[in-house]
Amino acid sequence: MRDPPALQWDRGFGLVERYGPQLLPLRGRGYERADIRIHAIDPLSRDFWPFPPAASIPRTPARRLFPAMSQTLERQRRHRGRRYQGAHQGAGLAAVSRLAELPLRRGGADAKFGLDLSADFARIAGKEQPGSYLVGLRAPDQGARHWLRVTITDLSLSAIEEPGASASR
Repeated sequence: MRDPPALQWDRGFGLVERYGPQLLPLRGRGYERADIRIHAIDPLSRDFWPFPPAASIPRTPARRLFPAMSQTLERQRRHRGRRYQGAHQGAGLAAVSRLAELPLRRGGADAKFGLDLSADFARIAGKEQPGSYLVGLRAPDQGARHWLRVTITDLSLSAIEEPGASASR
């Protein structure tokens, strides 16, 4: 008996290079396409930071929510202790909504791969531009959408340790 089809982000958040590959980590089996939604978000907003390691939201609204409605939903989410349940609703309409072709086949083996969304990010903000996004992933026959928060940046941090150096100075 074969395992049922599955599709999910490998992480709940991540960074991609502004001038390099913009591949998001995905794993799955049995699906040839996925429904992708991308919402541009304010990179300084704390509404989506820290983002949980794995977040899924049962339904995506087809319309933009009014600010007062978003605030009411946010209070309800906090009250229930599910800070990110429906968090994308405050992000408004999706800038990108499309079916993406996947390198998976029906009845195929499990695979871990990167989904290239560089053309989608370029369509939203311009080629090789920084930004922060919520990226939703849904298998065509499922209702739940899995979300990933991604930041496109050229900023980096390097830490160098000197051999024999004291940790406290």
